[in-house]
Amino acid sequence: MLKYLVLVALVVGLSSCSSTPKKAPGSITIMAYNVENLFDNLDDPGKDDETYFSREDKGTARHRTKCMGLSKEHYKRQCLEYDWSDSKIKMKMKRIADVVFQEGDKGPDILILEEVENLNVLERLRLNHLAKAQYLPAILIEGPDKRGIDVAILSRLPLSGKPILHQIDLNKQLKGEKKLKKKAWPTRGILQAQLKLPDSNLLTVFAVHFPSQGNPIRARRIAIQKLNEVKAKLPKDSLVVAGGDFNITAEEDAKSGLYSKELGKEWLISHEIGCDKCEGTHSYRGSWSFLDAILFSKNMKMGDKWRVDTKSIRVANKSIYQINHWGSPARFSEGKSQVGVSDHWPLMVEIVPVKEVKL
Repeated sequence: MLKYLVLVALVVGLSSCSSTPKKAPGSITIMAYNVENLFDNLDDPGKDDETYFSREDKGTARHRTKCMGLSKEHYKRQCLEYDWSDSKIKMKMKRIADVVFQEGDKGPDILILEEVENLNVLERLRLNHLAKAQYLPAILIEGPDKRGIDVAILSRLPLSGKPILHQIDLNKQLKGEKKLKKKAWPTRGILQAQLKLPDSNLLTVFAVHFPSQGNPIRARRIAIQKLNEVKAKLPKDSLVVAGGDFNITAEEDAKSGLYSKELGKEWLISHEIGCDKCEGTHSYRGSWSFLDAILFSKNMKMGDKWRVDTKSIRVANKSIYQINHWGSPARFSEGKSQVGVSDHWPLMVEIVPVKEVKL
């Protein structure tokens, strides 16, 4: 086992797109990370979270009926048999923390998260496993996703104003979509939080988790339009960052230009302005994509307040739990392996003040 972990650590080091850049004075570090199914094991009323119960809470007629209603045999088996125990949750959180702290004792200043079930499980992570990061109370607003997963933000920077969750109505706008065989599931909204930077400038952060590849491309276009609309309502000189899981594959972008054209009109895109040697954040059957990205308002390229340090953009994959035998993100699955935490690798970046910040 020791030999295996040493080998994994070596492969992780070799697979990183670059060495960790030296942090500029006064810079703010941002990480965007899809933590893949961070659930508690309590029943969340109105959500399909039956897979993530402990085994002792399974086996009832009601639970079996819910599980048998799932679309695929794989999901039915997981729902019926998966033991999401307190020890599994603790193991999952410990590994997430190892990822978050891989480049520093305190982790990123701003941590954007996807696939978090609720505020309860996120606060457990913050208080019990990310305590040394000294994050302020978690920012999460419950959305309409059928499984119950939400987007969230942890930050050491204080809030300025009340967070907002912008809903995305797929059903209304996908009416008549030929590829949509059934009614679209409610999707995650766009979480907006305004944070106070050390020099008293304000940074608007959007956390996103766009509709999956199981939805037609039109669904992701609708989400892009919504993101651009809420950004357009901000003052023109606003400093804005949007991070998360955009669910846009390399193949889809090559054909449609969702990143390069539709988002590129309004934003600077992390893997287009930096991370030149990075393969991607997600691998599906050997094909790499930047499903995850961090976007920046264009005034952060050469603006007079804060700028994105393009050389700092990187895939964070140095934790021993992050990589599998194939050199791609290792899923936590049922927590039976010595490695595994999420099927995504996070992105990291620094933004730097144009003028010296007195901390």
